[in-house]
Amino acid sequence: MNTYTSQHYYVYLYLRKDFTPYYVGKGKGQRIHDRNHSINLPSPERRIIIQDNLTELQSLILERYYIRWFGRKDNNTGILRNRTDGGDGVSGLMVTDETRNKLSAKMVGNTRNKGKVLSEEWKFNMSKSRTGLKREMTDKWLTHLSNMVKSRPMQPKIECPHCNRLIGGGMGNMNKHIRANHPS
Repeated sequence: MNTYTSQHYYVYLYLRKDFTPYYVGKGKGQRIHDRNHSINLPSPERRIIIQDNLTELQSLILERYYIRWFGRKDNNTGILRNRTDGGDGVSGLMVTDETRNKLSAKMVGNTRNKGKVLSEEWKFNMSKSRTGLKREMTDKWLTHLSNMVKSRPMQPKIECPHCNRLIGGGMGNMNKHIRANHPS
């Protein structure tokens, strides 16, 4: 199945304690909970999926859109700690046998978690902490987001891939336009 057409990607936010976003990402599966990040992972209640059931291409576009919307700290355009403008994921990256062998050799002797036995209590607590992580937006978050939107300029127009018409109002309006004018 082509990753650009399968719809199991999502766009997520990591939130500060005051519920302002500090990181926008795209992923699939458990990416939102992956500790292998260049950014600190917030507590589970401050990790939210803002749009899901996306193709990879849609998720890359929306990731880029939200990073532009909130702006980046490193280039003094906003509040996010993202280090790129987004849309530059490495899904489907093919690793050569040579690279795979180098990475394998590098891990030789790494016994950090080898033979580690996790207690039932630890497993239960981890399971409990991750239950329901695809959270609904809280009233506090919705109020905050509404205030942020009011202080931002209107959303840019997006070109319809079917008819090249410019549609305002973001991906929500684009999806409505496609359903109404270009049924499959």
